[in-house]
Amino acid sequence: MRKVDDKNSTCTLIVQTATEDSEGFKSFSEQSKDVWCSIESITQHEFFEAGRDDIRAEYKVTLNVDDYDGQRIVEIDGSRYAVYRTYRPGADDIELYLEDKAGLNGTV
Repeated sequence: MRKVDDKNSTCTLIVQTATEDSEGFKSFSEQSKDVWCSIESITQHEFFEAGRDDIRAEYKVTLNVDDYDGQRIVEIDGSRYAVYRTYRPGADDIELYLEDKAGLNGTV
């Protein structure tokens, strides 16, 4: 397992914005930003706690707090995950806890 402060991986933070045209049809656009981070498997305790709320917890990603603007989707190695909770362990870092959520990768 990598150390939390070894931000030697990258992930993509994604914001999706929905707009509606005059006929009521919605379209979505995305803005993405690549950031340095550390990627770790979640703990067994986190897995079971998240599972109580029907969350399929996958990863904990730690990055610089200045890089995070509330994005709710994170892409790692071509797969997308939803942020189900965040935690600030200190002044400089933020931890994003990610779940494998249906629909983000074209699955139901």
